[in-house]
Amino acid sequence: MKKKLCACIYLLAPVLNCWAADAVTVNVTGNILAAPCELNGGQDSLSVNLGDISASKLQEPASFSDWVSFSITLDKCPAGTTKATINFSGTADSAHPDDMYINTGTATSVAIQLQGAGGEGFGNGQSYTYTVHEGTNPSYALRTRVYSDKGGATSGTVIAAVTATMTYQ
Repeated sequence: MKKKLCACIYLLAPVLNCWAADAVTVNVTGNILAAPCELNGGQDSLSVNLGDISASKLQEPASFSDWVSFSITLDKCPAGTTKATINFSGTADSAHPDDMYINTGTATSVAIQLQGAGGEGFGNGQSYTYTVHEGTNPSYALRTRVYSDKGGATSGTVIAAVTATMTYQ
């Protein structure tokens, strides 16, 4: 029995030498990125309700509804974040592209106006850069309303989709 075991070991010896091959270097790479700020408490979308607006209020040229204020807030910005830029995009109103978007709802002769709280126009392609102070939650104060350039608005729904894209430094 001992002879058979020794013979098996001698027969496996050449196979065991095959396991000792050339060394291989494994390179591991990657990037560590700062986490982005969280928008509006982690919400992916923000709905702003303009309420019920009387069509009679939008019959004259350059007529408009009341402003509705809202904000986009940044939370949990990583340490070292010094600036945040918000860029607005959507389908611009051809008559007032600097701060208005087309209405895709059923009401006619109206557009949706979007501005900063201080009256800065935030039409398609417009942006605003905010200085971030560590330990604070920056907030973009905005306002929106319905605007009728030519008057004669008809009743129906008012809908605009505006994308706000954030970049951080």
